[in-house]
Amino acid sequence: MDFKEQKNFIIILVIVLAVALVIIYSTTGLFKKVQVVSPEEAEIRKIQTQSSSDQIEAIEADLKATDLSDIDRELQEIEKELEQAY
Repeated sequence: MDFKEQKNFIIILVIVLAVALVIIYSTTGLFKKVQVVSPEEAEIRKIQTQSSSDQIEAIEADLKATDLSDIDRELQEIEKELEQAY
């Protein structure tokens, strides 16, 4: 092989490797975006996955799994902002 043939071979090899790496990364999911879920969104998703049963045991289990401790947190923040504005 002379220099020109070696150069062409190296260019083709680099292109093939680059395409192979793109295919490998795209199929393994490394290019997928990571979803950041806020605590509020997590609670909403939990509520949406609750049982649709009307059995007392299922309703009690859903109630126990629901966290209502910060249900008025956003309202308190709004009230603070309103107080500061006046």
